[in-house]
Amino acid sequence: KNIKMERKLTIAVDLDSTLNNLNHVWIVRYNQMYNDTLDCFSEWNVLNCVKPECGNKIFDILLSKDFFSNLGMQYGADEVMERLCKEHDVYIVTAYTVSTCVDKVKWIRKYLPFFDIKNVVFCNDKNLINADVLIDDAPHNLESFPNKTICFDMPYNKDAKCDYRAFSWDDIDNIFDNIK
Repeated sequence: KNIKMERKLTIAVDLDSTLNNLNHVWIVRYNQMYNDTLDCFSEWNVLNCVKPECGNKIFDILLSKDFFSNLGMQYGADEVMERLCKEHDVYIVTAYTVSTCVDKVKWIRKYLPFFDIKNVVFCNDKNLINADVLIDDAPHNLESFPNKTICFDMPYNKDAKCDYRAFSWDDIDNIFDNIK
């Protein structure tokens, strides 16, 4: 499945754990709160990874004030995103709750100052997005997306069906270099 480069591509890029380091910070906070030593979410359903006494409270961490605006960036994502934005139509497509939208926009402005905020799409069902390529870490998004997919590799998506698998943003850059 090769991507033809006869025109600008429309690229949808996930924010959480693809551009930013959400899982790392989330796990650190969880470990502090529940005196645990979890090092990764090995399953997409994080409830299967945390202590029973935590349960659904794991999601409360995501709703804490300024959580999203204070995350770091995946190594190299800013440089690759800047190149992609110069050559293609790029949208950041991110799941949301109303309380996280402002924080996510703050994060984008901080780490991707070149990115046009008008190209941020808050959408919890990414297969509704009409893009040529989706870059994401969530297995359900990758498998339901109707066009080309690039899986940003994580422990919980090893079995996800996708067209390309990237272990870093350098890999994503190379995928687009090789399809020109």
